[in-house]
Amino acid sequence: MRGRERAADRLLSCLSNPLRLDIVRALSKEPLLSFTDLMRRVGLDVKVDTGRFGYHLRRLVDEGVIRLNPSAKKYELTELGRQVADLISTLEDTTGGARSLLVRTSRLQMEPFNRSKIAEALEREAGVPKRIAVDIAKEAEERILRLNVKYLTAPLIRELVNTILIERGLEDYRHSLTRLGLPVHDVTNLIKDSARHSSPDYLYRRAGEAILAEYSLLKALPRHVADAHLSGAINISDLPGWTLRLNSLHHDLRALLSPRSPLPLPKLEEGRLGRALRALTSALTAYESHVAREQALDFFNMFLAPYARGLRAEEVKEELRFFLSELNWLFQSKRLRGYAPSLSLELSVPRAVAELKTPLGGLYSDYVDEALLIAEALLEVLAEARGVVYAAPQVIVKLRGFESDLLFKAHEASLRSGLPCYANLTLSWQGDNASYAAFFTRLGSEWKGDWELDTLRAGCLGEVSINLPRVAYEAGGSDSLFLEALWERVEMAVNAFAVKRESVGERLRDGLLPLLSFSLDDGPYLRVEECSCNVCLVGLPEAVKMHVGEYPYESRRAASFTLKVLRSLSSHLEKLSSEIGVRLLPSTSPSENPSSRFASADLARLDKSKLVYQGSKDRPYYSLNPLSPRSSYVPLKRRARLEGMVHAVSPGGHFMSLEVGDAGVEELASLTRRLFQEHGVASLAYNRTFTHCSVCGGLFPGVRAKCPACGSSGRTLTYYGRADALYKPSTLWSPEEKDLVTKSHRYEV
Repeated sequence: MRGRERAADRLLSCLSNPLRLDIVRALSKEPLLSFTDLMRRVGLDVKVDTGRFGYHLRRLVDEGVIRLNPSAKKYELTELGRQVADLISTLEDTTGGARSLLVRTSRLQMEPFNRSKIAEALEREAGVPKRIAVDIAKEAEERILRLNVKYLTAPLIRELVNTILIERGLEDYRHSLTRLGLPVHDVTNLIKDSARHSSPDYLYRRAGEAILAEYSLLKALPRHVADAHLSGAINISDLPGWTLRLNSLHHDLRALLSPRSPLPLPKLEEGRLGRALRALTSALTAYESHVAREQALDFFNMFLAPYARGLRAEEVKEELRFFLSELNWLFQSKRLRGYAPSLSLELSVPRAVAELKTPLGGLYSDYVDEALLIAEALLEVLAEARGVVYAAPQVIVKLRGFESDLLFKAHEASLRSGLPCYANLTLSWQGDNASYAAFFTRLGSEWKGDWELDTLRAGCLGEVSINLPRVAYEAGGSDSLFLEALWERVEMAVNAFAVKRESVGERLRDGLLPLLSFSLDDGPYLRVEECSCNVCLVGLPEAVKMHVGEYPYESRRAASFTLKVLRSLSSHLEKLSSEIGVRLLPSTSPSENPSSRFASADLARLDKSKLVYQGSKDRPYYSLNPLSPRSSYVPLKRRARLEGMVHAVSPGGHFMSLEVGDAGVEELASLTRRLFQEHGVASLAYNRTFTHCSVCGGLFPGVRAKCPACGSSGRTLTYYGRADALYKPSTLWSPEEKDLVTKSHRYEV
């Protein structure tokens, strides 16, 4: 008994020296250390302190606390030494350590510091093995004590732990432990920016989106895909909502206005067009949390026709004017950052729709007059303008022929207000139906061969844009390397789409998207298997110029290479679609414009002398148009012919944007007919710039320095133009958008 007491006395005497305690602590963190490494760990100088250190080391060896590992020739703790190390750790936890410090937690509470919570968080959040987690927690506590702080926050502790993980080469664990959020400086700037926009909703939306975008990059997407997005090789559209919502949705008005809809509806019957339109406005607003960029209302006048029976033309027009104004206000109040609605009009009754039953009984063929009345009234509202340029909704007239009496009325509206746009359904490859959304994202009937399944209650699940000038830069003039680099980006896109499909499927099963999952007779409202995943090409003209030395319109060789890229992509995606069962579509019309982000990233990291871009070095951007920069003059016939060929091989989205000057209604209608019939253009938007005067309320074509009516100038004037598919006021133009609107080549008809 007395012998054991003496042994304990010797051990405690040995451990009474602080340096020996530091040696034990060092070996508890790193099991094997050489004499020299151990000296450095406890902060001693190898040249000066070797003798002193050797003395203390021998004391620990003599007491059986440490030993020299014979095979490794390094020092390690014995079983007794490990027990001593555990005892030291327990005593430190009990008698002090950092427990006297208070921590402001992420739950906005004040709690005493407890290093075990660090270890638990490492295990729970990052999957760190328990032994490593405990060790890291100990080191974090020691560093906190050395900092001599009186007040801690959870983010500070997390930053410190992440630093330790990086130092130890545990990058994957650090990746999972990263905290999502915005720096205080960024939030301050966001508040100021929101004040300029007079929109608190803008602040809430942007702050929330910033956190969700970080989550998508750090947690949801594969690392190499996230890195490609950050580097500007690709762009993942709606990054904040990538795991939460659709990019676009093509609605079925019949289902939206049916009693099966989960939304509250007024009593709908013949002659209640106003009620139906207000119900649609409410529905579109409700779906905003489910859909990021576009909501399309196809067969708008056909499916609303029963509710217009018995109404006079002026009554229909007044209801539609209020409906358009409300959608426009809702979109502009969000600074054009919300969903963009679109309405598609039929100027004749499609045979397939005519035989469908209406929700009120009877067939749609019984309501032909009402359908045409709605179309005519809406076109008249657009033509009258009344000092309004509609940023939303996009209005698209679907032409299945060119004999309609409403054709001239549509083109009169296009001249006066810039709307409607046109879709060419006379083309054989368009099938029985093609549905275009606000940014000309397209769904056709070629997927399952059934126009209802393929184009209604489906949408674009997500889109990934590819930085083509970067591809051309890497290819160095080699066609094979160009395609190889392109397929590499396509593979990244497919990986991102896999995450999107799985995540949205989970949200649907969890009940987070109830407006997409409610049941109808033939299944859930959203036909998720029919949703497309779009691969969009950005900067194609610049890429072709870099690759072959000319823009696509400048030579046969450049045009040939352009079509080769598009046809190869279309064929490649078609093959992948059949292999994995996902509707992969090529597109030249992205709903999110990454052109300036791509160009800025390239100028920052690549040889500027080899790059082709638009704008300036300070404000660069690439073209969204697949054939030429907007400012370039391209003979109209040549451009139309190339546009027609491009549209045929980009079924996910496309449109020809044409800046026109003053023209007659008949001349413009004739131009549309030629572009559609002779050149195969599939969709068309006539661009007009406008000046709006806030003093007199006048709206005038062109960019005017003074109001022609009242002579006002300066800030009283707002300009409108299309930088992409939608009209936007000059107060929201970015520098590149101003460049696009003001420098676009104008065609005289």
